[in-house]
Order: sequence, then C-alpha cells, then structure tokens
Amino acid sequence: MMRTAAVIGHPVSHSLSPDLFSFLAGLQAQKEFTYEAIDVPSAKLKEFIQQQRQMPERVGFNVTIPHKERLFDLLDNVSKEARTVGAVNVIEIKNSRWSGHNTDILGLQDSLLQSDADLDAQNVLILGAGGAARAAAFAVAVEGAKRVVICNRNQARAEVIVQDFKNIFSGTEFISADYSFDFAAENAKLVIQATPLGMSGIKTDDSDLRIFESLLNGVKSQQAFAFDLIYRPEETVFLKMAKRKGFKTITGLSMLIGQALATWEIWFSPITSRPEVFSS
Repeated sequence: MMRTAAVIGHPVSHSLSPDLFSFLAGLQAQKEFTYEAIDVPSAKLKEFIQQQRQMPERVGFNVTIPHKERLFDLLDNVSKEARTVGAVNVIEIKNSRWSGHNTDILGLQDSLLQSDADLDAQNVLILGAGGAARAAAFAVAVEGAKRVVICNRNQARAEVIVQDFKNIFSGTEFISADYSFDFAAENAKLVIQATPLGMSGIKTDDSDLRIFESLLNGVKSQQAFAFDLIYRPEETVFLKMAKRKGFKTITGLSMLIGQALATWEIWFSPITSRPEVFSS
C-alpha cells in the first residue's frame, strides 16, 4: 500500500522537506511513499486534522510554524519530550492513533555537535519564545549551558519558558528579557535566532534588522557562535550580519537534516543510532 506523509504549516511553500524525504525514501528503498507540503492556516487546523483522520494511507506529518504549540488537544497522545518542551513537530500515525513527538531537540544537538560548539558552563542567548525557542532552551540546557537568556519582544512569553524549565534543569539559570537587551548578550557563547524573522516569504523590516544589530553588538566574546534555526535562505540576514562581525555561524540546514532522520526513525525504522534525551 502507498504510504503518504506531509509537512503542514503556514506558510509552507518554502519547505525543503518534500525534497529531503523523497531523497531519504530513495536511500531506504521505500518506493511506495510520497511526501508533500500542505499550507494549513491556523483557523483550519482542527478541521484539517479531522479530515486527515479519514485517510488510512497517512503515516504521519511534520509540523512547522505556527502549529507546533497548538496540536496537543487534537492528538491521542503526546511524547514526554514534546510535552516538556511544549511543542510538537512530528505526528506519528499507527493503528489509527495520532501521537505527537518533538525532534527539534535532536536536530539542535546534532548541529551543535557538528559545529564543535561546546556549551558546558557557557552562557546562551535565545531570540524568540515560541516552540523552536523552547526546544533550543531545552537542548542547550541538556548540553550543560550555565545560563540561558530568553529574549522576546513580549517578555511575558519568555518568562513562561523560564518558569517551565527552571525546575527541570537545576544546573542552568534561566532568565527572561525583552529586546532592550542590556545585560542579555554580553557574555553569550552562543546566540540562537529562533523567530521567523528572515525566513523566505516573511518580510524582515528595518526594526527587525536593528534588533539583530543590537543583539550581535552586545556580544563581547571573540569565539561566539550564531545559530539561525531558519534554513531557507540557508544564509539568513541574521547570519550574514553575524559573519561580518566575526561570529562562527551555524545554519538551520543541518538541524533540518537531523530532524528528518529522527522523523524517519519514528515513522519507519532506525537509520543510525542516536543518544536518547530521555531514558525509557
């Protein structure tokens, strides 16, 4: 039987996932598999899920902005890591049951490992407070970060992440801040851009560029890394600015590949062994 999957989000036309999963299917000799990108506006998400439950050929979905934090009540169960992070980016469908997972953590950890960004006892600054920012905060805390500052235009949203994570990671200090930055960036070893700003199809205006400029100017470390979770374009405005200032840069493409491999393992069978964030 033909098995199908898709990435859902809004917008989603920029996604590389269809090409990536078609490539993976070829490598795994999975001939009866198709993958597509489906644009689903927020107001249509519940209706879409209800309709898709009538399609037995579906093996699952990848989930991107803005649905990662809005799926919990629409699924049959959610994994421990997804519930802790507060975001679902993979749906697994087996025996008519829809399960939510989060592979952002593994994708982030893969990227940091490949880039030799050692975060043990280091400070990290994260721009944004959505599902991607939550996964980033979780991942860097697992990697031993000493302090994680969550910076967001609406500081109240950043403070929610602080309250959710501060008791989970006793060895990491979590702090919220708004875009005035002040102390936030000064001692950062890693700056993670976890907002949609700069994504293809989403306008980045002058005020956004000033935010990036202020953020990067505040970092004093000569060995700092800048990591943009956006992968299209591969070199974003944020990364171009960071590179000009001497930062080592990490693109979102390596994270996307790590997520895809982990997703395939959830839907089908293991490709490679991976360290588990949570013990079973």
